[in-house]
This record gives sequence, C-alpha cells and structure tokens, in this order.
Amino acid sequence: MESSGILMLIGKLSNGLRRENAVSSSGVNAGRRVLSFLLSSEGDVYQKDVEKALFLRPSSATSALKALETDGLIFRVPSKDDERFKRIVLTDKALALQSQLEDELSGIEKYLTQGIGDDDIETFRAVCLKMLENIGSMA
Repeated sequence: MESSGILMLIGKLSNGLRRENAVSSSGVNAGRRVLSFLLSSEGDVYQKDVEKALFLRPSSATSALKALETDGLIFRVPSKDDERFKRIVLTDKALALQSQLEDELSGIEKYLTQGIGDDDIETFRAVCLKMLENIGSMA
C-alpha cells in the first residue's frame, strides 16, 4: 500500500473520531486527552510536557489547559525554580473524575477495536509508535 493510502486512512479515522465526539457527551477532545495524561503523570507537569506527550501545538495545549482551568479541573502555580514556568496541578474535582474518565476512554477503545485480534492491535500500536517516532525525527 502506498503512503498516500495510509495518510488517507489516518485522515478518515481522525475525522470519524472527531465527528463521533461532536455527538458524544464523552468525546475524547483535547481537554480530555490532556486530563487523562495529567491523571496518569507522576511528578511535576508543565505545558511543554503536555505538548510533547500529546503532540499538541502550543496554542492547542494552551486552549485545552485554559478550558480545564475554567472547568475547575486544574490550576497553575509558578515553578519554584523559574516563575515563568507554571506547574499544572490537578484539583480534587479532577481527581474525582479519574475513574469515570478511564471508564469512558476504555469503552471508546473497546468499541474501536471490536472484532480486531490482540495481535493485530499490538501490531497497530507498534506501527503508530514508529510513525510518531518518524514524525519526531522530521523536525
């Protein structure tokens, strides 16, 4: 299969997920992905960490973090080492949502992978990780 075929499929998958999330109350938007990342992270987390881990542009990360802040799920505090950097801190409200968010994401993943064998899922995961590595080396 040629590269443009793969790009077309990735685009269709991305568009399909976005379209379904527009209708779904538990859509996996950038804010939920960021919140999921923050809930699973250990130690101090800054916006740059979010950008790098989720391949978000700074403006997208800023928007997602502002929405989480507005919703009372995070707050930011200046770093002890450099006050220009703001450490992202989860609120009790965010921590209370952890189980619900994990269930929602797990349900979406189960729906997407129904009828696909474990070996194929592992192969897909490995291919996606390699593609992300390739994207990172393009810079």
